[in-house]
Amino acid sequence: MEIKKVKNRTYFNMENIAYANISFQEEYEIVCLELLKVELEHRQKGFGSILFNQVILYIKASGYKRIELNPLPLDSNGLNLNELISFYKRHGFRDSLNKRLESPYLMEMFII
Repeated sequence: MEIKKVKNRTYFNMENIAYANISFQEEYEIVCLELLKVELEHRQKGFGSILFNQVILYIKASGYKRIELNPLPLDSNGLNLNELISFYKRHGFRDSLNKRLESPYLMEMFII
C-alpha cells in the first residue's frame, strides 16, 4: 500500500485497486474520511473493507479518536447513498449528532 502525506491530507493507494484520502482537522481533533473508492472491476471482493481497516489503523496510530465522514455517491457506477451508509454503519460509524445543512448525512466513529 502506498501512503502519501501532503500537508494535512493523507492519500492511500492499494495497488490501484482501492483508494482513500483523509484530512486531519487539528483544531477540532478529528479526522475526516473524504474518499474511499474501489475500482469497478474489483468491487464486492472485500477490498473496500481491507482498505478501510488500514485507514483506521493509520488514524489510530496518529493519535486521533474521532472520525467524521459525509457519505456521498461519487458517480453512477458507485454505491448509492443507502448502500454507502450501510457500508459505513457495518464498519462502526453512526449518524452524527452534529449534522448540518451542508452535511445532512454526516456520520462519525470513535476509535477506542
